[in-house]
Amino acid sequence: MNLKQSIAPFVPTPFNVITKMFELADLKSGELLIDLGCGDGRIVNLAAKIGAKAIGIDLNAKLIDWAHRDSKVMGIDVNTSFIHGNLFDIDVSKADVVTMYLTTFRQ
Repeated sequence: MNLKQSIAPFVPTPFNVITKMFELADLKSGELLIDLGCGDGRIVNLAAKIGAKAIGIDLNAKLIDWAHRDSKVMGIDVNTSFIHGNLFDIDVSKADVVTMYLTTFRQ
């Protein structure tokens, strides 16, 4: 299977799920969150809104552009970073919290 065949569709993480993820992870201001497969950046941007540093990575360049634009509009772009790339290429060893929203996917 090549990489293009293995890409899951973009499914936005519901905001109530993000809230629960942050609660379970006990995410605090100043911590580093890395979101693998960040899509529209909502997890990264919400983490930055509570004072965390946050990095998102996604294969979809349009979604990365959208996420970055949203962080600028919200005025939180100093705490966010978005990478157009493969989640397998990112070093998560410095992260306090690593997130990935998964859903069922049938091909």
